[in-house]
Amino acid sequence: MAGIQAVGSGYDRPEAVMPVDVQSSALLSWLTDRDLLPTQLQQVRSNHLEKARKMAADAATKWSPTNALVAKAVADAGPGGVLMWPHCISLWESLLQTESTAKTFFGKYSNPILAEWNDVITAYQQKGAHLLELADELVSITKYDVPAMRKEISVLQKEASHFQELSNQSKANANKHRQQYKQLCSRYRIEGKNVRKELKSMPLELSEIFAKFTRIIQGTEKSKKIEQAISYYQSFSALTNPSGTREDDLPLLSHILKYGNETFKSKRERESPATAIEPNSAITPNLATNPADVEPVPALTTAMTTSTSSTTSTSAPSISIDWSCLEVPDEGLTPAELSLDLEDTSPSNFEIEVVESDTELSSATEGNQTKFQGKDDETLLMNSSFRNALLCELEELCEFLLIRKRDIGVQSHSSNLLEMVPKDLPSNTVSDISKFTDCVKEALDFIQSPRVYELLQLWESPNYVERIACQFDTLTSQALTCDNTAKSLTTKSESTRKQAEAVESKARESLGHAKHLAGHMQKALESMLHRQVTVLVG
Repeated sequence: MAGIQAVGSGYDRPEAVMPVDVQSSALLSWLTDRDLLPTQLQQVRSNHLEKARKMAADAATKWSPTNALVAKAVADAGPGGVLMWPHCISLWESLLQTESTAKTFFGKYSNPILAEWNDVITAYQQKGAHLLELADELVSITKYDVPAMRKEISVLQKEASHFQELSNQSKANANKHRQQYKQLCSRYRIEGKNVRKELKSMPLELSEIFAKFTRIIQGTEKSKKIEQAISYYQSFSALTNPSGTREDDLPLLSHILKYGNETFKSKRERESPATAIEPNSAITPNLATNPADVEPVPALTTAMTTSTSSTTSTSAPSISIDWSCLEVPDEGLTPAELSLDLEDTSPSNFEIEVVESDTELSSATEGNQTKFQGKDDETLLMNSSFRNALLCELEELCEFLLIRKRDIGVQSHSSNLLEMVPKDLPSNTVSDISKFTDCVKEALDFIQSPRVYELLQLWESPNYVERIACQFDTLTSQALTCDNTAKSLTTKSESTRKQAEAVESKARESLGHAKHLAGHMQKALESMLHRQVTVLVG
């Protein structure tokens, strides 16, 4: 009994009355296999179908100006106004409901419009031309048009997704550049609103940095390790080099230790001679009014001391003239050829210093020392030459302490080294020297930090300011370019998505039209076969 179907499932009915399902893509083959269409389909297309379409077009042209139903059918046909079987059969059914259906003795409609459109319907039905037209349209839509539109939709959606992905990447790059901009602002400790102005104002921090460095050098009342290290170095140098003085060793560190980070103006005022003689003073050099009477000066020196006589009493004062501040108008002139007028020359151009005879002249002791020149409002540490020399002294002191620490560690194992060590050195232990070294290294690390280096570069080099500002400008430009690219790609993505939506809407309309044609095909087949036929639109 296996395989026998229950009554009511459809298998108990005769095949002639069973429903038929036909795929639209195989509709032409199905029609020709059942002799509903001749095998010579091209002849039907060229003869009967073209004739029916021409008759429909002529009837539409004739009756559309006077009949609203015909005009509506032409409008529904779309661009070109080609009336197909669905339009013609729908129009025919509407005309039958509105026009008079009276017929003549020969069975023709007496109404001329019904008679003409009846001829159109008859021409369509000859040789199954209407079935061929419906089948051609259904196959074209379901087998070619809709699949092609689906592929186009898929391509457009992929392009839209690709554009959106590129846009997201551009936005991420823009955010990356902005983050780098913020990091650069954080590195230079600026807000980033007006970069060049903020960069130029950064060196103002140097005054506080140098003040802190000075406090590190000078130490506190309870702890003055660097001062003790300098004293230890000077004591060692004095014992190993008796001909020198303590002031010759680490002079810049000693100066900072004693006077701090003073300005060049305060340094010059502090180191000025005890007495200064103005041009109208009682003590005036014997200068002749005639330049020819001026005795030639042997050479320009940093300081010249003259006495009234070699047999003069030791208590007599001596005159010290500092020629270094004179401005020589012409390199070809000698001091003897210069004509000096004390009344017309301002005191700032030269100085006449009067010191006691037993006073040691600073110019004489500075013969082998480096002189640092700077502006009045410039501090010593702001001067690059002074600062570099000071760093050299700190490094020398640090190296000395490291060597002494090592030597003290090995002196207990070598009697020869013990004999070489000066006996009068302060008794500093390895622990003390380690503390000295740590303090000196702290000062070196502080003054040589990248922050201080950048501030000094910004202070001394306008090109460095511009180079850093260009980094900010580059990041800003790159972020703006990425933003514009992201906007452009987003616009392209949206436009492509709209195109895909338009094609998808067109595909839906095509499928709707295919279903409409399938309905007409089913009606035509049911009227011919007297059985239910379903045309499946894929």
